[in-house]
Amino acid sequence: MKRLLTAMGAALLMVALVSGTALAKPSSSGNVIPGQWRVWNVNAAGTAYVPTNLTEKGFRFLSTPDTALLTTSTDKSLLGDLTGKTITATFTINASAGATFMYYGEPDACGTPASAHLYFAGNGDAVDWYSDYWFSNPLRATLTSAVGNTVTLTIPLTTGNWSDWGGELDTAVPSYFAAAVASVNEVGLTFGGGCGFLNGVGVSSGSASFVLTSFSVS
Repeated sequence: MKRLLTAMGAALLMVALVSGTALAKPSSSGNVIPGQWRVWNVNAAGTAYVPTNLTEKGFRFLSTPDTALLTTSTDKSLLGDLTGKTITATFTINASAGATFMYYGEPDACGTPASAHLYFAGNGDAVDWYSDYWFSNPLRATLTSAVGNTVTLTIPLTTGNWSDWGGELDTAVPSYFAAAVASVNEVGLTFGGGCGFLNGVGVSSGSASFVLTSFSVS
């Protein structure tokens, strides 16, 4: 199996398996070209997220469900101690007639359409790295809702709005969540569907491009 991102209980289990091997977590290090954003696609072997630096505010979805993240780790105005703040992302999708979104593992037991979630990562005091990576939950935006429309996700960095890579809700590990919020080093959006938040999406027919209109922390 190339990848597996499934739900366990009420929380989403963010575990990616490749023949029993965990998919490598994305790194926030590396050079970033002006524009400061990178899109992360799963490699052909399904073993790692590979970044591509962007010169524009968006990217084109692939014909395979491999696009998993859009992030920045260099825009300092969005990073640091974000305690008490709110993340807002505004975006649109330009698509051809008949464009159809898909996600890796479709269909699965959850059946959630291909969607975008807000995301941040921090250097917290968690006993493992799972609780350094957080995804908006339950709030999300389906990709079809953004076709030809402007969609805004506004989510406060407070408990009740996020779950971590290991599937734990922020309310279950509030100290780890608070530590990550106080030391954010990467922000952006993730793409997934069904039971996954970053299992990857693509278009099975037609073409579509994601445009990030604005991203702010206030």
